[in-house]
Amino acid sequence: MRRCLIVVAGLLTIAAAPPVKPGQWETTNTITAIDMPSDPGGVAKSMVGKTTVVKACITAAQAASGPEALFKATGGKCRYDRFNLAGGRVDAAMSCGPGGMSSTMTGTMGPTSYQVTGRTKAPMITMTSTTKGRWLGAC
Repeated sequence: MRRCLIVVAGLLTIAAAPPVKPGQWETTNTITAIDMPSDPGGVAKSMVGKTTVVKACITAAQAASGPEALFKATGGKCRYDRFNLAGGRVDAAMSCGPGGMSSTMTGTMGPTSYQVTGRTKAPMITMTSTTKGRWLGAC
């Protein structure tokens, strides 16, 4: 599941590419809720409140190419079903196969920061998280 979180956080970082500034970005993802009915011993629920921080250098070429640039980073297993970015608002949906994971994201984006709320569904688990990204400077 941690790998899923890092992939989603990375997707959000590069998915923000059209309006973002190239350079070093820091993405902070915090799990706000988990629903896993078959959670043995409450392991998944203990992850609520956990934060993952990922830093990535976004090149000018990546920033210019948009969210499609990330498909290679997921091994072609994820695709955007919807990616709307207008007026500083983002509304996106992504699906990853063959495991059946899907995510929706809504929030705000600007050239040097973004904040989105995401909901990820996978077989036997649903997770909600808040992701914040900020531009740190040149790589």
